[in-house]
Amino acid sequence: MRLASLLVMRSVFGLARAPAQLSLARARVVRGGASAASAPAASETLTALREELERRGVDAMIIPSDDPHLSEYVAPCFERRAFVSGFTGSAGTAVVTKERALCWTDGRYWLQASKELGPGWEMVKAGAPGADGVAEWFGTAEGASALKAGGHGAVGIDATCTAAAFADKLERALGQDAKVVDLHGSGNPVDAVWGASRPPAPAAPLRVHPAEHAGEAAPSKLERVREAYRLKGATATAVSALDEVCWLFNIRGGDVACNPVALAYALVEDGAATLFVDPAKVPADVAEALAADGISVEPYDAALERISAAAQRDGAKILVDPARCSAAVANAVPPANRVAAASPVASLKAVKNAAEKAGMRAAHARDGAAVCRAFSEASRRVRAGEPTTERDVDALLFQARSADPLFLEPSFPTIAGAG
Repeated sequence: MRLASLLVMRSVFGLARAPAQLSLARARVVRGGASAASAPAASETLTALREELERRGVDAMIIPSDDPHLSEYVAPCFERRAFVSGFTGSAGTAVVTKERALCWTDGRYWLQASKELGPGWEMVKAGAPGADGVAEWFGTAEGASALKAGGHGAVGIDATCTAAAFADKLERALGQDAKVVDLHGSGNPVDAVWGASRPPAPAAPLRVHPAEHAGEAAPSKLERVREAYRLKGATATAVSALDEVCWLFNIRGGDVACNPVALAYALVEDGAATLFVDPAKVPADVAEALAADGISVEPYDAALERISAAAQRDGAKILVDPARCSAAVANAVPPANRVAAASPVASLKAVKNAAEKAGMRAAHARDGAAVCRAFSEASRRVRAGEPTTERDVDALLFQARSADPLFLEPSFPTIAGAG
């Protein structure tokens, strides 16, 4: 999801070709077109990860694209799947077993994945007829065979970066044949292999989202959230999605490229609201605004412990959205104290107020003018016979948009194609 304060949306110059349907059969392609049996030797990274998994006593590890907030786009330090596999597309899930390494991705990325996946990797065409999903694959004879080669009867996940709904599905698929092991407590095995070269955690400062653009003060939003979770029989809600946290508290950040969000959690209770974020990211003006709205600030790493403590209170019922929070957040709340339901923040945020609508219309008008200027210059260059590539079009669009005094950043990189 994009926050309404962003200036621009992606533009497509010319006709973007759809990815070729390489095969409609259940297909698995190893880099270079080899079969699984003739796959090249594993990379040093893959070998090191397998050694680490063996030390942890697990037969397989699932490596999603997600960060702890299940974001579509993540900070570089969370690009674990890309680091391990070499595939840099924004959507995909890797599975590493003792003898196999597979990467699931959808049709947008089949061509890219076939070129980028490193030695020893196989691509699974997610969404192709007959292709199993990641969790379902573990319940097949093929998946069971891959696990048996390890001998531990365990599938490892990092619960902080695994959707709660997916973790539940995985446990059902495994049944009695294997168990799910959370590897986060002893450190993500990918991080152990990545070592000192892993990028640092983002540290962009927060900023206040002005009232004239937000259209509603944070205390008003908090009361509406409380009314919503009470209707579900809850006494509090844990908020994990970054866009929801920022919308709720009228703040913005810069921890994820092309997204004005900060790595943070929120806990909303009757009479209290807490923002869990790195205190170093909170400038004085933001701290003052949050305090004025009755919002407490606690360290980011304290979120799970605080959510768990809130769930232990007499009569506590914490609402968590299993589709929008990690297994670690869901597991912080005992089942007896957990209300599994859609996030009340998401539905409230989806209904835009007058100020938000006005801001979106104004942003689109300014962006439309910028795109027209960029396309005019691109057309002039083409008519003049000047070599013009897709990268040139991207540069022209960025130049035209960034000339706007209100420009902050693109909402995501331009996808430019011609044909």
